[in-house]
Amino acid sequence: MTPTRLVQCKGCRSGRPNDDAGCPWCGLLQGSSRALAPAPVLPPGTVYVDASVREGVAGLAVVGALGEFTRRVSTDSSMTAERWALEWGFAIAREQDRRDLLFRSDCVGVVERFNGSPARGWVVEYVPRKLNQRAHHLSVLARKRTLEAVG
Repeated sequence: MTPTRLVQCKGCRSGRPNDDAGCPWCGLLQGSSRALAPAPVLPPGTVYVDASVREGVAGLAVVGALGEFTRRVSTDSSMTAERWALEWGFAIAREQDRRDLLFRSDCVGVVERFNGSPARGWVVEYVPRKLNQRAHHLSVLARKRTLEAVG
């Protein structure tokens, strides 16, 4: 049995199989700097949130059980943008009347702030950026305005 050869993804730099499918972490199609593959299969009931900030402009992304959403906003700090991404995820969940969701963020400060008071059965947990690549990639694209709003 031949082992699968891994190559480095151009989007998130994680190791991925050398095939024409999109990166399982960020969804970037091979050979493209913008094209996204269909969203990877994520655990049911899980929502990933992230923000990307540069020079007062932030891209926010909410990915997973609620669908895929991106937005571009002005902000004064990355912590504020990360908080807004999570709060936006909560707002989308309320609009969809969703309960028992697991929200994941790669921002420790935001996770610590929201984890003490779960509402509607929602839990907030920290996840390393490597496991949050799809949300991260979409937030960067939203900040750069290279992606039409997905949701």
